[in-house]
Amino acid sequence: MSLHTIVLRFADFNNIDTIKEHLKVIEEVPSHTVWWGWWKKDDEQKKGTALRVISSRCPLILGLINRLAKRFYTTKCVKVEVGPYGARIPSPNPERTPSYYQDSAHPAWFELASIDEISEEEFIKQFAGTPQGNDTFYIVEKTDSGLVLEDADLSDPDLVKTRGDSILHVSDLHFGPDHGFPPKSIKGPIPKLSLADKVSEIVVALNDHKIGVVVISGDLLTKGEEQGYNVAEDFIDTLLTNLKLGKEHLVIAPGNHDIIVKDFQSDPYTYSPEKPYRRFIKGFLGVENIERLQRFLTPSKWQLRFLSLNSVSLRNKEHMEYGFIGKDKYDPFLKVLDESNDGESASKLAQQNILNFAVFHHHILPVQGIEEPVPEGPISMMLDAGQLVTSFQGSQIHFALHGHQHVPFVGTTARACRRDNLWVGYDKPLTVIGCGSTGAKADRLADVVRDNTLGIYTPRGKTFEVRVERFNPALPPETYMRVSLRL
Repeated sequence: MSLHTIVLRFADFNNIDTIKEHLKVIEEVPSHTVWWGWWKKDDEQKKGTALRVISSRCPLILGLINRLAKRFYTTKCVKVEVGPYGARIPSPNPERTPSYYQDSAHPAWFELASIDEISEEEFIKQFAGTPQGNDTFYIVEKTDSGLVLEDADLSDPDLVKTRGDSILHVSDLHFGPDHGFPPKSIKGPIPKLSLADKVSEIVVALNDHKIGVVVISGDLLTKGEEQGYNVAEDFIDTLLTNLKLGKEHLVIAPGNHDIIVKDFQSDPYTYSPEKPYRRFIKGFLGVENIERLQRFLTPSKWQLRFLSLNSVSLRNKEHMEYGFIGKDKYDPFLKVLDESNDGESASKLAQQNILNFAVFHHHILPVQGIEEPVPEGPISMMLDAGQLVTSFQGSQIHFALHGHQHVPFVGTTARACRRDNLWVGYDKPLTVIGCGSTGAKADRLADVVRDNTLGIYTPRGKTFEVRVERFNPALPPETYMRVSLRL
């Protein structure tokens, strides 16, 4: 194989129309060219070899994709400037660079002579597909059988066998200043258990609920301190060991206290706030991507599929306190899930002992009966909640699991959408389950439930049992909620 060309993926931020700003420079400057910086994410590879090949072959046609707007472009690249050893360099000519990033530095700059919008179909023909991964730089290779777009492998994952049918759901652990349990269990007249030992004790006491999968829906930490992940790792290791499970039985998604956005408002393009969390999942779990699809097979032959998503996405500065995922992030995984569903409805899948779950941190439904706005923070409903519900219904997601507001919650929602000139979807409700907070100290808990909580969910025949246990460091647990949902 040999490199044919590349595709660059971008998004509009802070109400800036990226293409419009670059076309404006092309039209106004005498050379009729504009410099386009590669907005490389910090976790991406340097692509030095590909950049050197592209530079030697200019002029060359490159592909551009606006990942949020799903708009597609071809562009004529006449020159490439590359930083040494992947270093970021300033624009070769700031006067021929859009004003909003004239002073920023990037690993590579592309001098573009034209930018033309084309259809998705034409783009696929010219660049061998549209990328499904989460990077900003993709290579198109030329092979004997035609062009191939190098992309992330989003194929249906292997089945992992579990030792139990139940799902343990914990969330909002808040290791750090807001954590309410001792780091290690303390023996004595008044013993105090660490959170891992406390959770394990609760689960063991419910001997008819053998855990097969552990779900953590965000906020492992209090303030996103990277060293805090060592404590989180100890908790997860101890909990999995106590439950006789491996890391392959863990489903995890980040929360807004794991990826601290507000400290990076001046640089919303490189996704640098994600670096500590990405280092954590790579070092601890050996996985590269935050978004992930996993499949499990329980002893009772239930197939449980989990899609974990990042609801702490960088967007316009005024929206940073709100949850948001983005259709471009989850659609590729839903397509894989659709293939696995094989055209069956959610109810038919449940009859075949197949259940689909989505896991994220923020809310897609109101959690408390009455929300009370406060000046220092918004009511952080997902900005794309409606789109998420519609998409999840269309891909036969049975349950959405989240955390965030420290209130345990079960609800259902359905949205009608127009498909093939018919309104559909309103009769296919999505069940939403909020865990509450499993580890935060008392003054960080909501008045609704001034205790820590965890969820244990078990498919049994035609029902899905949702059990929520409430507890705190000093008192024994008691059942807060127990409901059986029809599948």
